[in-house]
Amino acid sequence: MARVSLICGFYNRPHLVKRTLTGLMEQSFDDVEFIIFDDRSTDNTLSMINDFVAASGDTRFRVVAHECNMGLTRGLIQAIASSKSEYVAIHDAGDYSLPQRLERQVESLDRNPNVGVVGTHYVNYIERNGIVRVRRPNANEADLTSIIRDPCFTHGEVMFRRKMYEDVGGYRPFFKYSQDNDLWLRMIKQCQFLTVPEVLYIRCIDFDGISYSSDSFARQSAYFILGKYAAQDNQLDQRLDAISTQVDVFEFVSKMHPHVQKVIIRGALRALAFGSRDGATKIAESHIADSTSRAAICALSWVLGFPLIAKGSIAGRKIFTPRKVRRYIDVMLLRT
Repeated sequence: MARVSLICGFYNRPHLVKRTLTGLMEQSFDDVEFIIFDDRSTDNTLSMINDFVAASGDTRFRVVAHECNMGLTRGLIQAIASSKSEYVAIHDAGDYSLPQRLERQVESLDRNPNVGVVGTHYVNYIERNGIVRVRRPNANEADLTSIIRDPCFTHGEVMFRRKMYEDVGGYRPFFKYSQDNDLWLRMIKQCQFLTVPEVLYIRCIDFDGISYSSDSFARQSAYFILGKYAAQDNQLDQRLDAISTQVDVFEFVSKMHPHVQKVIIRGALRALAFGSRDGATKIAESHIADSTSRAAICALSWVLGFPLIAKGSIAGRKIFTPRKVRRYIDVMLLRT
């Protein structure tokens, strides 16, 4: 039995298979199984996965093809339930883990028995325009209050103890989106969090993808806020454990709620800042209730012909440079 099970789910992303699976193969920690599930893609994603795994000859890969599309949350639940490892790592499709990611996270959990969840520093890489931002969160002093205010993890860079995951009930099927934030808010009540202070994960952001889809963005925002409410309300928390996945999140929190609107506006501004004018406009026109805010974002989207954050800009010291990111992503993976 492997010590680590890494879970990664794909849906209609054939062009990103090679990048992600190559990064997994190159991990310095080898006592790991890679559970790769295809969530009933309608294109050739599954065949790309199968072809890559067959060509690699790497027996650590286990490919699971869903008979129906079940969504990321249920896919993660099923994959974790099918494994028995001590530690579970998550990986988002299209992203890239640097070679020592798993090794560093296992070392951290081994040395710190009170820690249940470990993240890393990571890079946000906006592929459409080459923007790179190094993010250096610090979860070492996190508590419920700080996680409610500002989650210290994204999702794909995290590893956690299986026992702690199971003790809090794991991912909740109701949370179609923001399932990670809901999980962290429950786990922080039971264990400590930690961040490996090294850049070990490249998060490749697609503003045309589902995370910034105008159709789903309001629901994502509502799930995000609902998780925070549940963390502070035991009755609501217990209710969410039992409800059907068919219940609409807007039955719990309205799209027009000020907290949800704040998240939506922030998302539209983020899209605009990184150069996705169409994405910002769609989010604003579809979901922002305040006419002044909506008009302002649409006007900026019309006027600006460039990202507000300059190409190659980073947050923090220039340790992980745009050139280094592009070497990993473009030269090392895509052009081989």
